[in-house]
Amino acid sequence: MSTVVWGEDEKLFEALLDAFRRAAAVGPTTMVVTLSNASPWPGEHDP
Repeated sequence: MSTVVWGEDEKLFEALLDAFRRAAAVGPTTMVVTLSNASPWPGEHDP
């Protein structure tokens, strides 16, 4: 499974924290996240 998200860092981290807390409230939770500032935003290199 894979999901790609992008946006302002403060909003992104807030959303990740919220998602983790919601999942953890249901039961044991592991979240694996890869973060990068080296990838272009979607549509950034489209002609």
